[in-house]
Amino acid sequence: QVLIFDTDENFQNEIDSIDSIIKSNILGVILCISGGSNSEKNIKKLDDYSIPFVLFDRELDFYHDGVFLDDFKAGFLATEALIKENHKNVGILVGKFKHKNMYNRFLGYCHALKTYDIEINNDFIYEINLEIEDGYNVAKDIFSKANNLTAIFSCSNLITLGFIKYQNENNKKNNISIIGFDNPDYFNILNLNISSISRSISEIGSIAAKMLFKKLDGNAKHTQKIIITPTLKLNGSEKLKE
Repeated sequence: QVLIFDTDENFQNEIDSIDSIIKSNILGVILCISGGSNSEKNIKKLDDYSIPFVLFDRELDFYHDGVFLDDFKAGFLATEALIKENHKNVGILVGKFKHKNMYNRFLGYCHALKTYDIEINNDFIYEINLEIEDGYNVAKDIFSKANNLTAIFSCSNLITLGFIKYQNENNKKNNISIIGFDNPDYFNILNLNISSISRSISEIGSIAAKMLFKKLDGNAKHTQKIIITPTLKLNGSEKLKE
């Protein structure tokens, strides 16, 4: 049997889920943390009860088994692509910095700007929750200001969806270029044609499962961290608007 616990980005839900896992005598766990460094306490619970686990998507400063994306490179590739389309004022919509993957995407964004001698503008940095509503609200805020922002790197498909929702509802679709993160099937179904940083979710899941099985079999002789390389898929949304 496979059990799935959805924390919905809520740290208390993560605590409750870990407690349920321990009470249910579950053999092993594949975990995407929701509480940033605070999640180390929950991971310690798994260790205390000798429950093997593998992290994915979000790593910690502490060294644990896991499979992660090269988020720094992802942030760099997306920002660089916008710069190469002659965007000088590039913003970023990023999740909370307590999540290391989000912070690393932000660092990649900053490095790309510095590489191309573009000054970092704090007014173009939006640290928000990974929710459609937050993407919608930040779009509302951006379009209400008289700034020179011409392009956005959105670090979450939910944020991207909220941002586009506001654009469509307010006839702002062609005002700001965008590169998103991940390109779920429903983006294509809706003909959104969003350029994005892409990764193989199935590959990440498969690697994480194999790592966990090795730990369950006692064949994992050392801690292992696997980094997946992101790819950039351009569909035209990155181009400078006329």
